[in-house]
Amino acid sequence: MYYFSNTNSFGEFSADSIFQTAEVIQKDMLNNAAYTGKRYYLSIDEFVGINLLIVVPEAIATSLFRPFIWEADSVFMLLNGLENLIILFLSIRFILLRRQNTLNKEFKENSFYLFALFLVLILAYFVGLTSGLFGTLVRLKTPLMPFFLLIISYKWTDDGKLLNWLNSKNQTSESEKNSN
Repeated sequence: MYYFSNTNSFGEFSADSIFQTAEVIQKDMLNNAAYTGKRYYLSIDEFVGINLLIVVPEAIATSLFRPFIWEADSVFMLLNGLENLIILFLSIRFILLRRQNTLNKEFKENSFYLFALFLVLILAYFVGLTSGLFGTLVRLKTPLMPFFLLIISYKWTDDGKLLNWLNSKNQTSESEKNSN
């Protein structure tokens, strides 16, 4: 409420001008020759209401899963592409293992996971919308990735599968040590 009622306090990041600021940042990242590195482009020309809504899935997916392996132009980008491939696999696994009804119920019961979901969606949207360079994208998405990994590993940890898997690995390694 404070954010929306005191627009003068936040300057260029106020509720009235946040999207104009995002447009300036994105255009600066894409057009400034001083910024070097591989660039990416979202399918948005004008930062107006409907275009900002249409680009939401693309911006979120860009933040969470890019750069892809084939977009890498250095060893570090290749490693990040491999990391993103694993995260994409875990995300698809999470979606396929969860039913919509149980997912909604579980997120409603656990407010932390609901908070993490909103945090990831909002931050991923603005990071994907404004970054423009893969190097910047990788740095800016760092704060949201622990929360996203918590979300996509929710079922695995919820049913105790992770603990059972870790216990079985520990027992296997202990039995191997004892046999040697």
